[in-house]
Amino acid sequence: MNRGSEWRKWDLHFHTPASSCYQNKSVTAKKIVDGLMGAGIEVVAITDHHCIAVEFIKEMKEIAQNRLTIFPGIELRSELGGRESVHFIGIFPDNCDIEDLWKKLQVQLHLTPKEITERGGEEAIYTDFKEGSDIIHELGGLISCHAGQKSGTIERIANATEFKQAVKKDLAKDCIDILEIGRVQDEADYRDIVFPNIEMELPLIIGSDNHNIIDYTIKGPCWIKADPTFPGLKQVLNEPESRVYLGDLPPCLERVSLNKTKYVDCLNISKVENSILPEKWFDCEVPFHHGLIAIIGNKGSGKSALTDTIGLIGNSAQHNSFSFLNSEKFKHPKVNKAENFEATLQWKSGVLNTKNLSDDIEYGVVETIKYIPQNYLEIICNEIREDRETNFDKELKAVIFSHVNEADRLDQESLGDLIDYKTSEIYSEIKLLKEKLQPINIHIVTYEEQLSEEYRKSIEYQLQLKKDELKAHKESKPKEVTKPDTDPKKKEEIEQTSKKIEQKQKEIKALKKTVTTLTDEEKIQTKKLSVAELLLEKIENFERQYKSFETDSKEYFETLGITAESVVSVKIDREPINKLKKEIDQRLIELKNDLNMFNTEGPVFKKVVLIKQVEDLRNNLDEPNRQYQAYLLAIEKWTAGQAEIIGDETTSGTIKHLEKKIIDLKELPEKLEEVKEIRKTIVKEIFGTIKRLTEVYESLYSPVQYFIENHSIAKDKFNLDFQVSIINSGF
Repeated sequence: MNRGSEWRKWDLHFHTPASSCYQNKSVTAKKIVDGLMGAGIEVVAITDHHCIAVEFIKEMKEIAQNRLTIFPGIELRSELGGRESVHFIGIFPDNCDIEDLWKKLQVQLHLTPKEITERGGEEAIYTDFKEGSDIIHELGGLISCHAGQKSGTIERIANATEFKQAVKKDLAKDCIDILEIGRVQDEADYRDIVFPNIEMELPLIIGSDNHNIIDYTIKGPCWIKADPTFPGLKQVLNEPESRVYLGDLPPCLERVSLNKTKYVDCLNISKVENSILPEKWFDCEVPFHHGLIAIIGNKGSGKSALTDTIGLIGNSAQHNSFSFLNSEKFKHPKVNKAENFEATLQWKSGVLNTKNLSDDIEYGVVETIKYIPQNYLEIICNEIREDRETNFDKELKAVIFSHVNEADRLDQESLGDLIDYKTSEIYSEIKLLKEKLQPINIHIVTYEEQLSEEYRKSIEYQLQLKKDELKAHKESKPKEVTKPDTDPKKKEEIEQTSKKIEQKQKEIKALKKTVTTLTDEEKIQTKKLSVAELLLEKIENFERQYKSFETDSKEYFETLGITAESVVSVKIDREPINKLKKEIDQRLIELKNDLNMFNTEGPVFKKVVLIKQVEDLRNNLDEPNRQYQAYLLAIEKWTAGQAEIIGDETTSGTIKHLEKKIIDLKELPEKLEEVKEIRKTIVKEIFGTIKRLTEVYESLYSPVQYFIENHSIAKDKFNLDFQVSIINSGF
């Protein structure tokens, strides 16, 4: 399977007319194959009671060909149990020598016709669990054991609880590979209770245990993510939880079906027509698994060629770090082999994106593939910037400082200290002005970017993607399932159950609305709390600055013979904020309690209980009504997904929001001119403050400049000049 392990429906417990209790002995192998495939089953284990129907299975394989994987198997009754004996199943490779296998099992498990007769017939037959499992394992098979709430399970082992736990632990450790439960609800008990007690985890599956293909029903679909082979099944033993899903549809398949515009289906790379390049390089179609996140392989195996190609078509922002599709390699100007090839990326929605490998990234078009090339990682991990003062700088400053008048040194030890002393407040003023300027510049840059043709194209492209997503979503609308006609005998019972489901769904909807309201309020209160805390921090910072001002200015005030209080007075009262913060804290506690999933009186807990009750009610319905209820649930999810794509003007990334952004572009020129005027005013203030800095430096450099200009030797022998000016440096 060149796409990797995919989710498929498996049935690992299925009977044929070879089982004595089969309900319709006239059923043919073709009828069974057609019935299984019609139910969407792609892998089946034939597990007849105490026998392997060799010829019947061969006929099924001949009919099914590669459309259905068929494992030969056998269901055995063990010596364990009380009123009900514990059943276990042997499952064998689909490519085994089935005739040889059955001959060996007949002998080793004492299942020859003669021995069955001597032992009192099939109803009297049993197989020692440990001995039988050892034989099955030796013959290359796997053991599946009944578990949970169904007949013939290990839960039927009689005796004290401690004894049962010990036996289950020993069986799981020494004999059992897979546990077959009878209901989806049993899964939680095994994961939460049984597995921790036996200190190991096994795959949990659901089999149909079907005895009449005409009436093929299951308690819940069994999905397995593996190749439809026996090695694929064995891989499930290594990852029992992540490779098995019991329920209508694995979440990842649902996610892909609802987001087909976001998942790549395959990549095709081939030569362009009329290419004269003799080298082959590419001629391939690479199907992608929807779980793909990284590509690994040995050096020279084509990782960069593949990932750069995907990144090119996906308009990757890291295109400058491409290690294959760059001007030094495959796109070298002298030969430019890249222009001889084109690649097509097909999305799950059916949309095709095609580019020549020599094409450049389209600026202004949204990045549809996030790509982190290896080169990019190496660059950002090795960037080190080191700014340090040289010995020349130190000597020069020492010479300049030596010419500063003693009185003008203001008790400072070096030129650097003196400059800091005289410029600190000026730099503080510049810093404040720059902080004031920064958000203005951000607005200007943002507005200018938004007025560019690239930005408009980007928004329009995003909008088109969203519309494509909406189109794909509409096409993925669940197929309508009509309300089934019900057996008159069960009609009243099913109608009652359906009414209960409908009523509980209304209650769930109301609870969801309550949860949404409480969640929205929690967000608002949390935001208020954050603002209150931020404001308290600002006040504290302001208070700290004022205290710092008092400390730093103390000497100045003392020199002048006045007090700081006579010049500056500050009053701070935190009580209104603290009072409000306390009220918010209390309300948040109440909200968190209301939203606590373990609060039995809260809407979240009640909603979960109702969902569980609805699930249980659905499971009690017959298959047609269960499918109808599943359809109603799917339609509800589909409708919510469509509303999420359309969105509103305030929800980022939705169709309504993107349409509003395009309309807002008309008002941008006027806004841009307004903020530019504000910036011009602030820049003039900054420039005036910098001008004051030049005066400080001029005053410090003037003594040494005066010395050079007037010294009898220096003025003739040295061409030295100390000038201070404002220059453009990266402005």
